[in-house]
Formats: sequence, C-alpha cells, structure tokens
Amino acid sequence: MLRLRKGFGSVRKLTGNRRNCYAVHPPTVKGVRPKALCYTDDYNIGVCVLNAWHNGKYYSGMELDLKERKLDEVVSTGSCTFQKVYEIYWDHKFGESAAKELSKSSRNGIHSAWLKLEDIWHRNMDEVTVMELQEIVNGVAKKYSKCTTGRVVGLIKRLYRYAIPRELCRKETGIYVEMPKVKEEEHHADFTDEEIAKLWSAADKADEQTAAMVKMILTMIYSGFRIGAWREMTVENDVFIGGVKTDAGKNRVVPIHSSITGFVAGMYGEFLCGKSESQFRRDMRRVLMEIEIDTDEKYHTPHSCRHTFHRLLEKAGVSEADRKRLMGHSLKGDITNGTYGHRSVEELKEQIEKIKIEKKKANS
Repeated sequence: MLRLRKGFGSVRKLTGNRRNCYAVHPPTVKGVRPKALCYTDDYNIGVCVLNAWHNGKYYSGMELDLKERKLDEVVSTGSCTFQKVYEIYWDHKFGESAAKELSKSSRNGIHSAWLKLEDIWHRNMDEVTVMELQEIVNGVAKKYSKCTTGRVVGLIKRLYRYAIPRELCRKETGIYVEMPKVKEEEHHADFTDEEIAKLWSAADKADEQTAAMVKMILTMIYSGFRIGAWREMTVENDVFIGGVKTDAGKNRVVPIHSSITGFVAGMYGEFLCGKSESQFRRDMRRVLMEIEIDTDEKYHTPHSCRHTFHRLLEKAGVSEADRKRLMGHSLKGDITNGTYGHRSVEELKEQIEKIKIEKKKANS
C-alpha cells in the first residue's frame, strides 16, 4: 500500500465488515478532515479518485466507472495501471521477500521519482504513448535537477522492464523514453583553502547560530560523508560510523580529524544542527552568503564538502586506495588493495591527520 504525500488527501480504511471499506477524503483544511468524496472497496481506485480531484477531473460516481474500466482493461489487454505495477514493484524491491535490503535513501529516491508521475498513476501502462511519457520527463527536466530527472527516467524504464516479463503489460513503451538535456547550475565546487580559512574564522567569531552551522560545514569537509548519512550517524571511540548509497559506503569507519573533535563533542550526536536536509541546505546557502564565501552566481552545496574532503586528502599525499576507503568508494577492479589491503582504524587515522589546517589564511 503506497504512502500518499502530505497534502494529497487520504484513503482511509474503515472499521467493521463493510463492502466499500475505503473512504476517500480531500486534503484536510485547518486540521479538519472534509467529507469523503466517495467510498470504494479498492485502495488503488481511491488514489486514482484523489488524483482526478486534484486535476479537476473528478465527478460523482467516478469510482464505479474506474472499477468497471479496470476490470475491462485487465481482461481485454492483460495490462495493469502504473499504480498497480508500482505497488507490486515496490514490494519486490523493499518487501520482506526482497533479494537485497536497500538503503533508506534508495527508497526515498524511488518514491520521490514516483510522485513526479502522479498524472499517470491511474492510466493503463499499455495505453500511454512514448510521447506522453517523454512530455512528462521533459516537464520534470524544466523544474528539477539532472539527478532528479534521471531518477524519473530510470523508474519508468524499470517499471516496464519489471512488468513485461510478468505479463502485467505488453508494450515496451517506457523503454524508449530518453533523458533530455538538463542545464545544470554550476555547483559542487569544492571549497578553496582561502574559503576554508574563512570558515575557521567564522567558527570562532560569528554569532552562536551562524557558528553552529559553520562548525557543521567544517565537520562535513573533514569527514567526507554525504548529507544523507548524517541523520543516522553514530560516533564511537573518536570515529564516525555511517554512510549511505553504496555497499562500500555504508557503515564505513572514518576517524575524526583532531581539528573537529571539539565540534563533534559539542553536537552530542545531533548533526546538521538538528535540521532536516532541506532546511540545512537552505541555511547553509544563507550562512555562506553572510560570511561572503558564496554569491548568487557561485555557491556551494553540502556535496561540495565531500569534494573538498577528497581534494584535501589528495593534496596531503594520501594514496588513491586510502582515499577510496575514506570516501566509501569501491575498490572493485583493484584486486591487490581490494583483497589484501586492509586498514586498521589507527592506520586510517594516520592518513586523515595528514590534512593540515591553515587557519592563518583567514586573517590575511
């Protein structure tokens, strides 16, 4: 059963032995749940009704027409709606019988891409044309990043590749959707040594809230973790234990650089200043503008910290294999280091401490 996004409305399971056991409600208004649009015996039909309501296409009795249409289409074409296929695919990927346990960030990425396809949730997969799918993707590309657009394209292709051999649809329509050109703003640029020095200066001299943000940014610069890892980060014996995205990156150990030990201790396990990822991104942009590191034309993102960490390791003469270990990159293809090149925490600590702190540039 899919989780509906906030503000979308609800499909509520009613108690008791009812034939139409789902009540379909529009979004709440000032905390009050509006009267149900309709009642149905199928959760997916309820979601389709809500989608139509948001698009101004809902009419009384639609749930009955959808039920009849759904039965007719499945019988005549052997094809299911996107909603149904996504539910089956989601259970295949993340259910109890899933072949591999995927990370929370993977779940969030797939679900986020799915929300961008809400206009076709109720549509039969075989009735949607390549042009319609491409138009949706092109619309996403105009509003969102290349990464987000790529997730949407990837999800469409995966749904069709999953559905076709299981006879949930017949046409390979989604396989032919293409990734459009997406104009990416220049970001992820690493912090220069002069900019890092400015951060150190601000950590000492700025007001309490600004200093807290700056200390977190410096902590990210000297540890190299992705922003998504900080929500579940743990600290034990002066090492970070965390990581997301890849097998090599998950639950990796990164010794805490001596320069940020005090920062980490003062955070008491509450990283990102207690903010959500989106809030932290927003406040990071504001703070870096305030201390005159960023401008409207050139700015840094949380991922810039990861790029900077790699640059500092490389500048300090840390070997490629150890950089990969500390960054959480796979050693696949490097048989010698991948098989025999194990490192202790003490050895990794020695490598990370090769990064030298040049605070004096902040005053120049």
